[in-house]
Amino acid sequence: FYVFPDPQLDLGWAAAALPVVAATVAAVLVLHRARMAWRWRVAASAGLAGVLALAVAALAGGPLAWAAPFDYAGEYPAGVGQVGAIPTFLREFGARLPLLPSHATGHPAGAMVLYAVVARVWPGLTAAALATVAIGSLGAVAAGGLARDELGERGGRLALALWVVAPGVVLYLATSADAVFAVVLGAAVLAAHRGLVRHSAAWTVAGGVLLWASSMLTYAAVLLLVF
Repeated sequence: FYVFPDPQLDLGWAAAALPVVAATVAAVLVLHRARMAWRWRVAASAGLAGVLALAVAALAGGPLAWAAPFDYAGEYPAGVGQVGAIPTFLREFGARLPLLPSHATGHPAGAMVLYAVVARVWPGLTAAALATVAIGSLGAVAAGGLARDELGERGGRLALALWVVAPGVVLYLATSADAVFAVVLGAAVLAAHRGLVRHSAAWTVAGGVLLWASSMLTYAAVLLLVF
């Protein structure tokens, strides 16, 4: 309900987008059976996830629909103009909360900083939406890596295929900032897991750094530590 609070279907755009959806799913099946290096498999899976998310979102009205979930006053992009100098914003974040969009008041400062940086490179809701899809697609690294560590190469390949076509993944990639949060949290779990299993100080430190980064985006990291 968050991603598509008012579901729409534009028949004209659907005629163009549905073949892309079908071709992407077919490519996922081909990739699952193909022989290739793991890093290229993960990269291809991430790319296919992004294409599939954009194609599904386009069913509602083409490229304009990509940014629709961000097109209201309570979302992060609406407040990027209030960020200014990032060190100052971080220092004064608590005092600025009443002036920020409603989504920003329920999370730490990292999400606002992220979308402010995106806006400085490419302003507008479309850029924010595409950045969300691109970053969210990197969740393939954590999903595939964890499955491969626990289930071997075959299990990792299957997990990647299922992750790309999972409805929850597709819908939140296009377009919800939760997809960005999931990438950081997933990477933290992957690093921490490898640190424990491999008795690796480097992976353990990486997991700690990523958990700190996730705490800048969402309070979910605290919940993971508590429960």
